[in-house]
Amino acid sequence: MPSERLSAADLTEGELRGAERAAVRLSPCHTTLCQLSALPGTNSWLARLQNLSVLGAGVFIDQAVDAGGFVYLEITSASGVFSRTLLTRIVHVSPWPDGGYLLGGEFLSKLSEDEVRLLVG
Repeated sequence: MPSERLSAADLTEGELRGAERAAVRLSPCHTTLCQLSALPGTNSWLARLQNLSVLGAGVFIDQAVDAGGFVYLEITSASGVFSRTLLTRIVHVSPWPDGGYLLGGEFLSKLSEDEVRLLVG
């Protein structure tokens, strides 16, 4: 008996994104602010962390940016004790119904699971 296989056409956009992810993303317990910048130490804009994994993050931003580019994403834990700045490839930017945009990014250097727990805790 042949097994039924799903193709990308059979999945919604959200299911497709979830199927492509290689790591579980965690949502922060508290509002976790972060900053995006083109280069470290240059002008930056605020963002709010939506989810985080060892491989990437989703952040809410007020202004659209181009997918395919790179930004530095600085994430600081809610306690302010731990921070990481990561070079991040912008995978997608989607308009958010309440205003602003959801940016999905992939880190060029992987976080450890302990770092993820510190940042979302």
